[in-house]
Amino acid sequence: MDARDRAFLDFSHRLAQVPFDAEAYERKRAEEAAAKAARRPRVIARYLTDAGKALSDPDLNVTVTEINHDERGGGVYATFAQCTGCPDGEKFHWDDGLYGYGMTHEESVERAADRARDWAQGHAETCRAMTCPDAA
Repeated sequence: MDARDRAFLDFSHRLAQVPFDAEAYERKRAEEAAAKAARRPRVIARYLTDAGKALSDPDLNVTVTEINHDERGGGVYATFAQCTGCPDGEKFHWDDGLYGYGMTHEESVERAADRARDWAQGHAETCRAMTCPDAA
């Protein structure tokens, strides 16, 4: 038996001595699930495109979402506007270089959301693109 095997057996033996706390395990899982849910995109607006109106297809739209990737504070990272009919989309970073210059975090997030909604509405009014099914 080499040194690595002895170290593994020693570790396994010590690990077996640690009691399993089911409540702490479930609490930790719930915390991790809540943190993961907080990072999921949150849809804040959806605009029907010109093509969607003409075809009565609500799937042809521009969706505005907030993406949370700030692990430290759970804040919104950016607001995205993405068209489902064409590849156009825009990203509006929540600070936009103004956070810390007289603008609060909440004001920065709202400003990014307003700009994303304006872009999405303007794009939706003129976009006549339709999604193309992939060639088989």
